[in-house]
Amino acid sequence: MEKSFIQDVAESVNMTQDGIKGSLLKSVSDSTTADAMLPFFPYFKVLYKLCQMGMTLKKKQSLQRKAETSKRELEELEISQVSAQRLVDNLGFHERMTAQANRIRSSELATMVAKKEQLEQKMRELMIYENEQAFRQQYFQAAF
Repeated sequence: MEKSFIQDVAESVNMTQDGIKGSLLKSVSDSTTADAMLPFFPYFKVLYKLCQMGMTLKKKQSLQRKAETSKRELEELEISQVSAQRLVDNLGFHERMTAQANRIRSSELATMVAKKEQLEQKMRELMIYENEQAFRQQYFQAAF
């Protein structure tokens, strides 16, 4: 049953939230109809207890739906957290690449520059042998 229907039945058997007697309670408590309604009184009490149980079950269902919704939201947030962490990890790649580039500049590039300077010095030394006559003169002069 719908919650509103259960509330309407409960209010007619007992009282509204404002303290106004329901129609069945008025009939049972009215002195003119009390004698005729007295045999039904226990049934009205049982009916009211059943309405209370129905309202409790509705509340339970509502709380279960809220719990399921919260669980789904929690799962979605966990997925978002994992995605965000992977994004952070991907952005960390930039830092690793920068560190690698700095290492290359400081160590490997320095080595290459030193080798280049050695080669340029060797080339300057060998420039005197650029023409054949200068080479022969230098070569034979060193031999004797």
